[in-house]
Order: sequence, then structure tokens, then C-alpha cells
Amino acid sequence: MIQIEIKSKDIRKCCSKGGDREPCFVCGKHKLITQSHHIMPLEQCAKWMNIGVENVRIPTVWLCPSCHAYIHYLMRTNSFYKVIGEVKEEEYKKMCEILRIKDSIENDLVKLVSEKYGL
Repeated sequence: MIQIEIKSKDIRKCCSKGGDREPCFVCGKHKLITQSHHIMPLEQCAKWMNIGVENVRIPTVWLCPSCHAYIHYLMRTNSFYKVIGEVKEEEYKKMCEILRIKDSIENDLVKLVSEKYGL
């Protein structure tokens, strides 16, 4: 099994280890309705590693439905300027941190694949 290490203390602290829900990592609210968000889409990792999705363990973070939707919007569109006016500055920074961690994981996976195939 491949396990990705998260270097950010804030994200690592809030990554799901199973069990009880936590407040939203971004806004700090809505513990009862938070959703588990995979920092890196599992299907994407599985394609890179040419293994089944069940063999990849990617960290998750608890997000409320609104922040979850914003993160997916940012991942899909890269329209950061549109989100800036919609959320508080601190929330925006935490969203950006999640996306930086995603990019870091993506780079780590590319290195693993390169090493695996001697590229």
C-alpha cells in the first residue's frame, strides 16, 4: 500500500483517521455536516500508479459542504479571483493550503512513478 506523507502540520492534524467528524478545516464550523474530502482524487492516483484505487491511501480532510464545493470549484476551474470575494481571507488561505498539498502529493506521485519505471 502506498501512503502519502503530509508535511503541513495543520492539514495533518485535521486529516481524517476515521471515527468522529471534525469541524471544517477551512471555516472551523459545521461539525455535524462535514464531509471527508480526499486531498488528491483517488482515481488520479490509481491511474498514475497503475494499481487499483483500494491500494492507494490518500489523506482526507473534513470540510463543510460549502467549503467542499469551493475546493472542487477551484480544482476544476483555477478561478481563484472569483472565490476571493466570496470567503474570508483566512478561509481562502486554508483553501489554498489544501491545493498546495494536493500539488505536493501530485509531484511526489510523479517522482514515485518515474523511479518505478526508471524515467
